[in-house]
Amino acid sequence: MDLTSIQSALSGLAAAVDLIKHGFKTREAFLQGETATKLLSELLSVYGHAAAVQSQLTAATDQIRDLKQRIVDAEHWATERSRYELHEAAPGCFVYRVKELERGSEPAHLLCANCYQRGVKSILQHETLSIGRAKVLFCTGCNAELVIEGVRHADQPPRPPIRSARPLS
Repeated sequence: MDLTSIQSALSGLAAAVDLIKHGFKTREAFLQGETATKLLSELLSVYGHAAAVQSQLTAATDQIRDLKQRIVDAEHWATERSRYELHEAAPGCFVYRVKELERGSEPAHLLCANCYQRGVKSILQHETLSIGRAKVLFCTGCNAELVIEGVRHADQPPRPPIRSARPLS
């Protein structure tokens, strides 16, 4: 049973309830009040059950839509993931890089291994620290900092937790 047919049934029940309520206003309905009251009670019960079923159907439809979207997202990530390979950018410093054959017109780039394992594509940014001139790769997704050349000095101020984009000149 689909949502449209449930909505139609609910509309029909609501109309029947309205007719019965209107019928109470007539003298004949008053004389048959007990029977009409029982009928109204049953109709209201059926209406309540139909509304509950409609609510459950709506929730199930939403859940199905969400699950389908998760499947599409997982398939997309599996395709995207296959384009990358694990690479040692410096001794003990692992990143993912786009495979040469998969690159196409896309520029060469490296992905954060932490974010990659969580299913997030976060491109590492090259940066040279002001104190000590150490070269690092920085992840804007998880704030990971990978030293690929030199040493990060203790005097180097810590990186702020959130890095804002610099405006273009």
